[in-house]
Amino acid sequence: MSWPGSIPNSSGDGTLEGVRIVDLTRYLPFTTLLADMGAEVIKVEEPRKGDYARTLPPYFSAVHRNKRSLTLNLNSPKGREVLLKLVERGDVLVENFRPGVMEEWGLDYDTLSGRNPRLIYCSISGYGRKGPYRLLPGHDINYLSLGGILGLTRDESGKPVVPGVQIADMGTCLLATVAILSALFQREKTGKGQYLEISFLGTSLFFLTLPSSLHLEGWEVSGETLPLLGRFPCYAVYRTSDGKYLSIGCLEEVFWERLCGVLGKREYLGHQWDPEKRGEIFEAFQRIFLTRKREEWFRLLSEADVPVAPVYSLEEVFSDPQVKETGMLVEEGGRRELGFPFRSSLFSYKPRRKAPSLGEHTGEILKELGYTEEEVEEMRAEGVV
Repeated sequence: MSWPGSIPNSSGDGTLEGVRIVDLTRYLPFTTLLADMGAEVIKVEEPRKGDYARTLPPYFSAVHRNKRSLTLNLNSPKGREVLLKLVERGDVLVENFRPGVMEEWGLDYDTLSGRNPRLIYCSISGYGRKGPYRLLPGHDINYLSLGGILGLTRDESGKPVVPGVQIADMGTCLLATVAILSALFQREKTGKGQYLEISFLGTSLFFLTLPSSLHLEGWEVSGETLPLLGRFPCYAVYRTSDGKYLSIGCLEEVFWERLCGVLGKREYLGHQWDPEKRGEIFEAFQRIFLTRKREEWFRLLSEADVPVAPVYSLEEVFSDPQVKETGMLVEEGGRRELGFPFRSSLFSYKPRRKAPSLGEHTGEILKELGYTEEEVEEMRAEGVV
C-alpha cells in the first residue's frame, strides 16, 4: 500500500512498489536501484544548496531519477519534526553522515525506531562507527588505500595506480542495496525493523577476498605473485599496431593453449605461470601483437575461443553492439544514460520520472504529511524548507 501522494508506478510492475524510503544521503547513488525497482524515494536535501551532486547535472540526473526532492533544514527543530513525521510513515531511512551527527540531531536509531518499530535504518560511514578513524573524512581513494587495494595495484615503478572508477563508493551502494532488501525480506517474517551499518572501508576489505584469503593462510601475496594483477602474460594487456590495447584473460590451461597456438608460440605451453619465463614470454607476445591492429586480433582470438576484449574508450563503449544488447543504455526525454543493470522475465524496469529539481516536491510532501498551506509558507519563510 502507498500513502497519499506516493510516486505512481506507470508500468505497475515495480518490485518494491509501496516501499517508502527516506533518503538523507549525499552525492552517491545509494538508493538509485531501489528507486528503479519501484520504491518511493524521498530525497531530503539542504535548502538552497541541495546535494553536492547537483554541481554535475548529467550525473545527478542519472543517479536520482525516479525520486522526489524535499528540502529540509535538519539543524532546525521544525525540520527535524518534519523528518520524524516522514519516518513514521516510512519503511527505510538511509544516511551517510559522519558518526555522531544523527545522534546530535536526536535522529539516532533508538529514537526513530521508537516512533516506527518497523523502520529499517541504514547508516553508511567512511571507516565505521567505532575505532580510531571513525571521524576521519575520506573518499574512495582513501578507503582503497587503507583497505589494501591500492597497495596491490601498482605500475612497473611500484607506484600505486588510482582506478578510473569509484570502487569502494559504488560497491558500498550495492552492498547497502543488498542489506536493505535483506532487511525488508526479514521484516516480512518478524514484523520488526533493524539497524544496518555499512562502511566504505568494509566494502574495500570485502573486495580483498582473494588476496586476503591467501595472506591469512600465510602465503606470500604481492603484485608479483597474484595472478590477476597483469603481471603474468596469460592475464595482461597488450598494445597493438594501431596504438590501441587488447586484454587477454587466459587463466585456464585450455585457453592458454589456444592463445599460444594462435600466436605460434606453442613452446610456451606449460609455462603459463613460470616466473622465470615471464619476461621472455611478455616480450615475445608483445612483439607479435604489434604486427596487427586491435580489431584484427580481436577477431582472430575470438574465433579461436580465447578470452579477449578490446580496451575501449568511452566513445567506443557505447557504440559496441554487445553493449547495446545489454539494454543498459536508455534514452529518456532526449537524454541518454545508463539504465537498470539486470533484466527480469516478469518485470520491465524503466525510468518513471526524471531527476527532480531542488525541492520540487517539498510543498506536496508537506501537505501529504498534514501541514496546511499557511504552515508550509511559514516554514519557507523561516528557512526550515
